Amino acid sequence: MSSRQDNTFSDTPYVGDPEAETFAGGFGTVQKVYHRRTNEAFAMKRFHDLSREKDRKMALQEIAVLEVCFHRNIVELVEAFQLGDGDISG
Repeated sequence: MSSRQDNTFSDTPYVGDPEAETFAGGFGTVQKVYHRRTNEAFAMKRFHDLSREKDRKMALQEIAVLEVCFHRNIVELVEAFQLGDGDISG
């Protein structure tokens, strides 16, 4: 996971699709984004409010599992990063 603790989402290489629906879950949201340079579409999960150590560990564990999983029925983790607002995205 890279650390971009002084940056915001607008500093990442991704831009959200304003026409796509955002889906909320227990720990964050999933939205469609595009890579600014390649225009390739991705799904991005943003974990929110990880102030409790238990929640932060669970988010990091999910990222760790995805880093080693390679199967056609499991989403591929392309990048994970932490922004200055404390959110972890991947």
